Amino acid sequence: MKKSITSLLLPCLIALLSISSVEAKKVLYGHTSNTPQQTAKINAALQKYNLKKYKESAQDLEVIDSHGGCCDKVHYFLALDYLNLNQTVLAQMHYQWVMSNSKNARLRQYADYGNEQLAYYQSHRTYGGQGSVSPAMSFG
Repeated sequence: MKKSITSLLLPCLIALLSISSVEAKKVLYGHTSNTPQQTAKINAALQKYNLKKYKESAQDLEVIDSHGGCCDKVHYFLALDYLNLNQTVLAQMHYQWVMSNSKNARLRQYADYGNEQLAYYQSHRTYGGQGSVSPAMSFG
């Protein structure tokens, strides 16, 4: 028995229209706003970033993100942390999250600029990923 697309999508559309914007934000982002405890943890992680403790900052921000403290600021600073740790794929992923999801136009602009610089860096780096193995060495 075939059902039309409209009959399949109509219940979903009605459900989406019936929930409030607060509930929609919970569905999309897992929370409505950061609690004072989450804000304090974010600020502590950003202090580590300012002290150039990028690995510790990234670890703290990842924990915050995974426990419902997700926000554009968290993802932007995760991108900066990973960029400073030379984890370009992770940095790019977080920049793209900010560009796609942030409502802060200036933060989206910063993320776009960082993403462009990252793309330039990735296209011009010469390291091929061979570590300390010399191509002239044989293992036979």
